[in-house]
Formats: sequence, C-alpha cells, structure tokens
Amino acid sequence: MGVVNVRQVAAGRAHTMAVDEQGRVWGWGSGVAGRLGTGCNHDEGAPVLADTMLDAVVRSVACGHDYTLMLCDD
Repeated sequence: MGVVNVRQVAAGRAHTMAVDEQGRVWGWGSGVAGRLGTGCNHDEGAPVLADTMLDAVVRSVACGHDYTLMLCDD
C-alpha cells in the first residue's frame, strides 16, 4: 500500500486505532468484540484497514477499554 499519512491516533486497553488523511481507519492489537472494525475478532500485530468503515469519511476516533468510537462526516 505504500506510505499512509496519519492525522490522529487513539489507544484503548489492548488496541490502537489511527485515522489517515483520507479519512480511513486503521487498527491493530486485540480484535475481540470487533474493536478493530474488520468484521472479525482476530488480533492484528500490524495496522489493518477497518474495512467495515470504507463507506464513511472518519474525522476522529476514540478508544476505550473494550470499544472504538468514530466521528464521521455524515
């Protein structure tokens, strides 16, 4: 995929999320309960695209103990 320019990063208890300059969301760490937005519960050791959010332009992300919140344009 090449270089991804990140605008924001947020960390939860066991996962981390990042928003890139195009409004896409990337996540890594614990995937339990769908925290990473990939549609599955697999843990990821490196950033993966939150493909369940591809139709949205995300402006901000926040992480908690067991959740991820995203603020979108719409």
